[in-house]
Amino acid sequence: MTTLAHEPDATRYTLRDGDTILALVDYTINGNTISLTHTFTQPAHRGKGLAAQVVEYAINDIAKNTELKVL
Repeated sequence: MTTLAHEPDATRYTLRDGDTILALVDYTINGNTISLTHTFTQPAHRGKGLAAQVVEYAINDIAKNTELKVL
């Protein structure tokens, strides 16, 4: 089963299958803004829209739980 999660200590959002990271998006916070700086998908899972799922989850989480402006 896959799970989406925010990992604030690692400044990233992830999509995992068990303990395995399938895709992730890193971010940087600067004042009242947040930038999604990098996405990665495991090569065997590319082309399945997994990075898009993580980015969508991240943007929704940021909008719902923070006052940060996404750049």
